[in-house]
Amino acid sequence: MKYCSRGLRLLWLVVAALFMPACIATAPCPQASTVMEQLEDFTSSPPQSPTAAAAAPDKRRLLSAVSGCAKALSKGFDSKLGGFGGPPKFPRPSEINLLLKAAEEQDVSEQGVPSASLLLGMSLFSLQKMAAGGMYDQIGGGFHRYSVDEHWHVPHFEKMLYDNPELALTYLDAFRLTLAEQRRIGSGSITPAAAAAADAGAAGSGSSKRAKLEDDKTLKDPRVYATVVRGILDYLRRDMTHPEGGIYSAEDADSLDTSTGKKSEGAFYVWTADEINKVLGTERATLFSEVYGVKSEGNCTLSPRSDPHNEFNGKNVLMQFKSLSAAVSAAAPDMPLERAEVLLGSCRHELWGRRAKRPRPALDDKIVTAWNGQAMSAFALASRILPAEQPPPKPCFPVDACTPDTYMTAAVKMAEFARHNLWDASTGRLRRAFCKAPSAVEGFADDYALLISGLLDLYECGGGLHWLQWAVQLQETLDTLFWDKQGGYFQGSGTDPSIKLRLKEDYDGAEPAASSIAAANLIRLAALLPSGSSPSSSSSSSSSEEMQQMSYGDRADAVLSG
Repeated sequence: MKYCSRGLRLLWLVVAALFMPACIATAPCPQASTVMEQLEDFTSSPPQSPTAAAAAPDKRRLLSAVSGCAKALSKGFDSKLGGFGGPPKFPRPSEINLLLKAAEEQDVSEQGVPSASLLLGMSLFSLQKMAAGGMYDQIGGGFHRYSVDEHWHVPHFEKMLYDNPELALTYLDAFRLTLAEQRRIGSGSITPAAAAAADAGAAGSGSSKRAKLEDDKTLKDPRVYATVVRGILDYLRRDMTHPEGGIYSAEDADSLDTSTGKKSEGAFYVWTADEINKVLGTERATLFSEVYGVKSEGNCTLSPRSDPHNEFNGKNVLMQFKSLSAAVSAAAPDMPLERAEVLLGSCRHELWGRRAKRPRPALDDKIVTAWNGQAMSAFALASRILPAEQPPPKPCFPVDACTPDTYMTAAVKMAEFARHNLWDASTGRLRRAFCKAPSAVEGFADDYALLISGLLDLYECGGGLHWLQWAVQLQETLDTLFWDKQGGYFQGSGTDPSIKLRLKEDYDGAEPAASSIAAANLIRLAALLPSGSSPSSSSSSSSSEEMQQMSYGDRADAVLSG
């Protein structure tokens, strides 16, 4: 595994597992004591803490590597528009995850590393700019794949499952860290005016400098990040969920443009000013257009990259050009901010209803095991962390203001779907996907690793002991089928005779490498199950003799040294 600026997810995941940050303990879990009592029934001693399970030298080495990556990333930070590097701009949550972790666990002995407050500011500024842009679906929630311009404005309109859960987890961590900071400084509740000023970063302003990031209070309203988490998860629940609980893979970028009779990219998502006025009426449309930059000539002119082929003349990609407070001052100075916020939510809901009557982009209804494992993690952790959002949010579309139980129920249904449709109980092996029936293609290493991660999160958030048991069983299968004696995991099992070369991914790009996820899983299992003992009634007979002799901690070390 390589410690490089582009191979970041491994470092963040391993350090996150080593320290088990407060994300699991932000809110109380009524089932936790019962689950731990059950766990103690089959273990000879109480579970160790992850910190105790990890050796101090490993902690120091990993923190040093994280600090080095954070230093390299900070050099490419876009202080005007957020993110790292130029267009096209991808969200790249692994990089922001690492900066958040570096800010939280910074090694102060490292020379030349930006301060923790500056690293946090870079991360939060980037997250707010992303969520304020057109890359985030301002009407229906969820992220498109990437922005073609430097402003996060005009996206490639495809929506994918693999990145939305990752982004939900990143925004969830930003919520946790900003909430902890708020509690630390004893600031109490942020006023509605301050929350409005933090309205996703006022995407059009673009004047922030690095020095300001350390003290910018508008970046540190936890509710901004919780709202994005809910927007992502509610979109997945609303539009992407199989009746039995699995999550579909993607929505296409193209759809039928009824004005031309031809398919075109973004046709489902863009608006003319006349359409906005007809749906909302003049008074509400005035405020809405002030916030979202709607113009009669169209708004895709921020950059030469935004619309190089003039496909969006007269069309608007909705983006938060102004904060709510600034828009109210310009368009409705006598309107209270609280009323304006409710009004905007009703506008989005009405536009969502009108948009739903358009021809929808094609749905890729495959249910991929790996990506559903990621979604399971996001829903489970949201059920545990978001109760700390006080007072509880009110519905404000695209946020449904679900109770935490709703997210936990969704996570459990995903796990049940996976067990019934993506796993062959007779062989103990996973399938890659489900599309009207289980795929004939066997699961890859990332399917195992990400599903195990989701099951561990589900268990730790109170989902039930049986999910931990299944996670252990899947880990044994992963180790048996994919383990490389040189360290880490091959992507394929090697059972297909037509494949002559077994590859091993060591790069965390748009999706994390299987070995990255598995390293964190093994460290977590080492902490939960001392001496590698299993919560099942008997030890697995499927593991190779070599793997049976290695503890979870030893396996994690082997992954990291590979």
